[in-house]
Amino acid sequence: MKEEIDLSQAYAKRLTEIAKICRENGIEPVFISQAALCKKAKDLATGADLGDIAVPGKFENCEYFGKALDIYNLKMKDVAQKERIFFIDGASLIPSDSSLYYDLFHFNDKGSEFFAEKIYPSFSAFLKNRYNII
Repeated sequence: MKEEIDLSQAYAKRLTEIAKICRENGIEPVFISQAALCKKAKDLATGADLGDIAVPGKFENCEYFGKALDIYNLKMKDVAQKERIFFIDGASLIPSDSSLYYDLFHFNDKGSEFFAEKIYPSFSAFLKNRYNII
């Protein structure tokens, strides 16, 4: 986990640079944290322990991957606060429900609609307050 913490520092620098480039070009960034089915939790659809699922490659299992993703999502939130960037904690809006995903990380159509409905209220309020639209 130390490696993820070290790498998350570089991630924070990249996010800060992206925000700077956006703003220099008249674009207001919006950050949304990454949701994933891969974490230590019970799947609402099947009752399976998601944390035990193997993740090919670098991560031992979904529990470990979920902890690493939490580190990066917290870095994003920290950068958003520091740089005064509108932030939506998308990771906290989605339940651990495999019926919303087509794999461990990507929403299916139902999940995409669910996610859009969850972020719509705060995102539309941001657009109305910032740009007087919606």
